[in-house]
This record gives sequence, structure tokens and C-alpha cells, in this order.
Amino acid sequence: MKKVLLSIMAVALLSMPAVAYDMENSQIELEIQSLRSGGTEYVNAFTGDDKVDDDFSFGFDQEEDIYEYDFKSPRKAFVYSLIVPGWGQRYTKSSVLKSLLFLGIEAGMWMGYFDYHNEGGKLEDEFQDYANTYWDEDTYRTWLADNNLDEEDLTHQLPDSKSQQYYEMIGKYDQFRAGWEEYWNDPDYYEQEDSLGNLINITADRDDYEDQRRDANDKLDQANNFIIYAMLNHLLSAFDSALAAKRHNKKESEAMWLSVNTEMKKYSATESIPIIRLSYRF
Repeated sequence: MKKVLLSIMAVALLSMPAVAYDMENSQIELEIQSLRSGGTEYVNAFTGDDKVDDDFSFGFDQEEDIYEYDFKSPRKAFVYSLIVPGWGQRYTKSSVLKSLLFLGIEAGMWMGYFDYHNEGGKLEDEFQDYANTYWDEDTYRTWLADNNLDEEDLTHQLPDSKSQQYYEMIGKYDQFRAGWEEYWNDPDYYEQEDSLGNLINITADRDDYEDQRRDANDKLDQANNFIIYAMLNHLLSAFDSALAAKRHNKKESEAMWLSVNTEMKKYSATESIPIIRLSYRF
């Protein structure tokens, strides 16, 4: 019996260090967990963050400047205003009046274009109707045949269709004088030439026609000028906004005398601690 009891006691004594060691390790692990949890809760309580987070990141990204100024890209500003004048100025936070100025000029240029283009188009229709009434192609070709003239041998050949060139040629060049109605009232009078071979007299209907065509072309040319002015407004607004972006960035960077950056530094395979870097400019 004594031998049995001694055996049981020996086995118990041998197993106690291992049990104590396991208990000791478990206790240490619990203490570590408590410290980590308590540290995290303290940090979260200090920062006002209710979320439990073991990485101690303080709410920042791994590399984040918490004093970063609002950078404006000059390239973006240029493209924005190149598309819509005034858009780049709004992007760079320039004066609202400047944005409205460029946008207002743009609107004014297009209004001017459509106004002059429509008016020029109406005058163009009017002088073409006038030519169709007082100039006759068949009469002109009969005159060529009566004078044994071949148009292919002359300076200009009339287009087959009534194009812009057609209406320009019948009024501009003396070759087509016989097609005008008034010419046949006194052909000898309208055939008189100066010493250089140029006609001295021009029929009233042809002269009136040329005035009408000139007025229409002037209106259409002015309409095209508005397109040129609009393009210049785009370029001016684009360069102004790019310069405004550079001024903005320079002003902001000069004012940023203090820079604070944070990053997470690993101190083990699974744990990181926050590192804060301060830099300032004299």
C-alpha cells in the first residue's frame, strides 16, 4: 500500500512543473493581451475614436501629410479653360467676376457670330435672287457664239452649277457682261474700253449686284471674325488659369512652414507603431 501511495506522489510531483509552466505561460499571455487591449482603449479614448484598433494608426494612412495644402494642377486649369472659358478660373478659385468675364465674352462672341452669319446669309440669298433675275446664262452663251468666241479659250469658264464661284464670276469679270439685262440697252456704250483694254462703263444692274454681294460677304467675314475672337478668348482664359494655379500653389507652399507626416513602423512581424515626423522651414 505504501508503495502505491509513494508511486502516486512521485507521479504528481513530476507533473507539477509542467502544469505550473503551462499556467505561467497562460498568465503571461493574458497579461500581454490585457496590456494591448488597455493601450488601444487608452489611445482610442484619447483620440475620441470608439473603434478598437490594434495597429495604433491614429486614423492616418501609412504615409499621410496632415498639413497638406490644396494643390491646383496648372495643366488641368489650362485644359478646363481651353474647353470652357472661365472653368479653369473656378477650378483655381480665382475671382468669380473673372470667371463670369471670360464666360460672358464667350457668350457674346457666339451671339455676334450667329447674328452676323444669319444676316449675311439673308443678304446672300437676296443677291443670288437678284442675279437669277437680271443675268441670263443663255443670253451670255448666245453672245459668245455671235462673236465666234469659245469659252474654253477665255480666261474664265462658268461652272456647271450655280455655286459660290458662279455668282462671284458673273459680277466680277467683264467677260460675263453680256449676260446682264441692261447691257443690251446699248451694247456699244458698254463695250467702250480705255487704253489698257478695260471696259469704261458698267451696267447699273451689274454694279448694284456687286454692291449687294460685297455687303453680304462683309457680314459673313465679320461673323468669322467672331469665331477668331472666341478662340483667342479660350487661349487667354487657359493661360490665365494656368498662371493662377501656379500662383495659388506658390502662395500655399510658402505659407506651409510646418509639415507633419505620419507613417507606421513595424517592430515585429505582426505589430507596427506610429512614427511622426515634423519638419519646418525657416
